[in-house]
Amino acid sequence: TKLIFCSKQKMTKSPAPPPLPRIQILMVAALFLGYFLLFWARKALTFVIPFVLSAGDMSQSELGLLLSWQQAGYTVSKFIAGLVVDRVSPKALLSGAFGLSGIVGLTLAATESLALRCVLMIASGIVIGVAWPSTVKIAKAWVAPFAFGTAWAVLSTAMNACGIVGAPLSVQLSIDYSWRASVQLPSVCCLAFCLPFVLLIASEPSVVQLSSQTKPEQPDDGKSKPKSSWLTDWLQLLTDPVCLSCSLGYMSVNACRYSVDWLPVFLSESRNLTPTDGAAFTSCLQAGGIVGSLTAGLLADAAFAAASSSSASSSPRRWQFNQPRLLVICCFNLLCVAFLHTIVSLSNPDWPVVAYQALGFCLGVCLFGPVAVYGVIATESAPTRLAFTSHAFCALFANVGAMVSGYPLGLAASKFGWPASVAALEFWVLVTTVGHAIVLQRISLSAKEKQLKAD
Repeated sequence: TKLIFCSKQKMTKSPAPPPLPRIQILMVAALFLGYFLLFWARKALTFVIPFVLSAGDMSQSELGLLLSWQQAGYTVSKFIAGLVVDRVSPKALLSGAFGLSGIVGLTLAATESLALRCVLMIASGIVIGVAWPSTVKIAKAWVAPFAFGTAWAVLSTAMNACGIVGAPLSVQLSIDYSWRASVQLPSVCCLAFCLPFVLLIASEPSVVQLSSQTKPEQPDDGKSKPKSSWLTDWLQLLTDPVCLSCSLGYMSVNACRYSVDWLPVFLSESRNLTPTDGAAFTSCLQAGGIVGSLTAGLLADAAFAAASSSSASSSPRRWQFNQPRLLVICCFNLLCVAFLHTIVSLSNPDWPVVAYQALGFCLGVCLFGPVAVYGVIATESAPTRLAFTSHAFCALFANVGAMVSGYPLGLAASKFGWPASVAALEFWVLVTTVGHAIVLQRISLSAKEKQLKAD
C-alpha cells in the first residue's frame, strides 16, 4: 500500500510517487499513536465489562447507562468539533483532549458514586469527541486527495489496534489487580503523551516549509458563485439523497459496531467461554477490522481514480465517486448481518473456541469496512466548504446509533434476550441497505438522463 503525501513539487497528471520525508512519517505516526491512546481511554471500561459485573460494583443496566452517557457526550462533542475544526486549531483540540481525558479517567477509577461516574463518563465523551475530526483535519492537510481514502483507513485502524493490544492488556490487568487498574493505565499514557504531541505535531505542512496538495474547489461551470448562507448550506445537505442515505446507514452500522462490545458477555453467559476467550474474540474482531478498513480504503481510492479517469469532463460530478462506494457498502452490510446472526443465533456451546475467533475475524472485516467508507463518502460528497460539516452531520447520526448499543440494548437484552435484541439490529441494517440500493438506482437513472441530454 502506497500513501502519496504532499511534497514541494506540484502534482502532474501522472505523478510519480515522491519520496516520503521523515517529517511526514512522523506526522502520521504521531496521529496514529495519539488516536490509539484516546480511543483506549474511551474504551477502557468497555474492555472489562465482565470483570465489572462479576465484582458487583455495577449492574448490567447501570453499566449500560454509563456507556450511553459517555456516547451522548461523545456525540455532541464530535458534532460540534466537526463544525468548528476549520476555525479552531486541531492541534490545540487534540492536546487538550490528551490532558483532560487522563484526568477524567483517573478520577473515574477512584470514585464510587454512580451519579459522579455518570458525570465523568459524559465529560470523557465530550473530551475525546474532538479527537477524530481534529485528526482528519491534520491528515487532510498532509495527504494528497487521491490517497485520502487510504490514509483515512490507515488512521482509523488505530481503533482496531487498540482492540488487539488494549483489550488483552486490560483483561490481564483486571485479573492481576482490578478493573480500576485497566482504566488508570490509558489515562496515565494520555497524560504522558500530551507534551510530546505538542512538540511533534504540525497542523499544516506550511509550518515546516512544505506545500499542501489539497486544492480549493472549482465551480463546475467555471463561473464564480456567490457565497451561500449557513441555512442554504444545511438545506443542501438535508436534501442530498446520498448524504441522507449515508447518515441513516452509518447510524445502523455503528449501532452494530458498538453492540459487539457486549459479545464477550453473551459468549460468557450463553456459550460458556472464559473472560480470556472473550478477550481473544475481541482481538480477532479488531484484527479483522484492520483488514476490512484497509480493504475498504483501497476500494474507495480505486473508485475515486476510476470515476476520475472515466469521466468525460474535467470536473466529474461527486455522485460518480459515491456510486461504486455505496455498492461496496451494500456488499459489506449483507455479509455483516450474516456473520452477526451466525454468532448470536446459530452458534452453540459445543463449538470450539477457534470457531468463534474465526467468526469474530470475519465479522470485523465486514463491520469496520463500511465504517471507513461512510466517513470518506461524507467528506467527499459535499462541496469543499461543507466537507467537515457533512462529516459532522453523518457522524451525528452514527453516534446516535452508538448510543442505542449502550443502555437501550442492554435493557432489551435483559428483557427479551440477546438473539431477539441483535435480530432487531440486523433488520435495521438490512432496511438501510435497501435504502442504499434505491439511491444507487436513482444515481444510475440520473446519470443516464444527463448523458442523453449531452448526446
